Amino acid sequence: MNTKEKYELIEKLVLSKDDNLLLQVKSIIEGNELTLWDEMNPKLKASIQRGLDQSHKGIGVVHEDAMKEYRKKLKK
Repeated sequence: MNTKEKYELIEKLVLSKDDNLLLQVKSIIEGNELTLWDEMNPKLKASIQRGLDQSHKGIGVVHEDAMKEYRKKLKK
């Protein structure tokens, strides 16, 4: 990355109003382990965790199988 590109990136960061983006950049620069999961809405996290728990228990349908069924319905 050349100097001009670096300054353009800096300008975009300075003008950004996206706090999540800025926190992620800060985390990368500082080497922290901040992840999207840490910043995620608690309701969304709970929903994802429920899905993971169901998957680990063998509840649910494999994505590929669900897509096959969906495609069959679309062709009708």
